[in-house]
Amino acid sequence: MESEVSSVFDIMGRLAITPNQEHIDMALRLGRALLQWLGTPKTISWHLDGSMAEASFNQTMTLAVTAGLIGVETLVGDPNILELAFQRQIHVDFVPNAPVAPTTAQLVLDQHQTLVFTTRSANDTFAITQINDVPVHLQPGDVSLLATVSAQLTVDPTLAHVSPLINFGATQGLLLTPQSPTPGRMHQLSTLPGIISVTQFR
Repeated sequence: MESEVSSVFDIMGRLAITPNQEHIDMALRLGRALLQWLGTPKTISWHLDGSMAEASFNQTMTLAVTAGLIGVETLVGDPNILELAFQRQIHVDFVPNAPVAPTTAQLVLDQHQTLVFTTRSANDTFAITQINDVPVHLQPGDVSLLATVSAQLTVDPTLAHVSPLINFGATQGLLLTPQSPTPGRMHQLSTLPGIISVTQFR
């Protein structure tokens, strides 16, 4: 009998079918925002709080974020994410049962950028809660600006919440979460002195 598996990537490279397409779309958008903010990684490593089947941030979600990080624009047509990454010379791996906190996953980019994803089953959401040891809150559904900056910004707290400065090595960045994300307010925040570039995410 001929096997239906055409390559090693078919074992785990495709997104599992899930009833919650909104979560997958959010994860893809988040990955694409991280790509614009941090650039294309050469290595992507997921450190999970359980097995591949039982991790809090499951295979479907990690693959959706990975898709965005490698430049996939849409998941229509069931693309094989790991095979696409291989073709683009981006190494992707998974570390199940890693020494991470429960309900979290660590995404390590290029072996030195670490982003912590935290799942919240009570309200069925997820968020990035730490980047390179800096506490942050980047949650799909909330409007945020992912900024590359020349220095820490001082912003009126009635306008936006500003994260501490995040060191990326060659660059530094921070997150701005406006209190009222109107187009005018977003433009005002995007053009603050010290901002080099911004990526908007929701």
